[in-house]
Amino acid sequence: MTTKRRRVLRAAGASAVLTLAVTACGNDLPSGPMDENELETVFLTGRAVPEGWDLQGSPSSRDRFGETLDGFGPLDGQLGDPSEGCVEARSAGDEELAEAGMVAGATATYVTDQAMTEVEVFSTEDDVDFASLTHDMLEACESEIVEDLGRSTGLDGDDFEVSSPDTSGEGMLLVNDGADGGVVLLVIESYGNNHFTAVGFSADPRDVETLEGFIDEAQERFEQGPDETASEEESED
Repeated sequence: MTTKRRRVLRAAGASAVLTLAVTACGNDLPSGPMDENELETVFLTGRAVPEGWDLQGSPSSRDRFGETLDGFGPLDGQLGDPSEGCVEARSAGDEELAEAGMVAGATATYVTDQAMTEVEVFSTEDDVDFASLTHDMLEACESEIVEDLGRSTGLDGDDFEVSSPDTSGEGMLLVNDGADGGVVLLVIESYGNNHFTAVGFSADPRDVETLEGFIDEAQERFEQGPDETASEEESED
């Protein structure tokens, strides 16, 4: 790719493990997996939603016990003609993910006038570092992801600048500051059996800080753990 792009996505090796350990400390998440009722309470709702953002509908959850976590969610699409390194990273990740049994998952969508963020959280039976597996894939498949994004948007992939986001969670930030550009932000973090993912989009590249700030708040709410009162009321219903 061209010199316009900065390869500053941190390698998901020792540094990612260290970041995970630091981020996970001090949170109030359960030591084991959460069920669908608990997961549905870990989102920003009501007055907690940051100013300028709106929650679309309400968080939705479902029991996924017994299902297989067999892909990388929003990154599990076609990546054109992937390099050998990309293929190897995806294969290694898929093999490990296939052994991690699902328990439950939940999603919520938030929007501004021109931006959108989809937050997805889920729990697995086993303690699996989904975040590091995904970070490995992001690192190995960076060029393919950028090229695919260019094809899907009709923009020149060489015009996307790639970096690490300024968020507490690890991920990938892609910015095209052209007249018809935009921004895509992915953040993934694992906490043992519980996992946080967020994908933010905007047609305006100036929304980077808005997306980063929102995702930080969404992750902070997730780390506070389930609202026991709300989950108990849902179970009674």
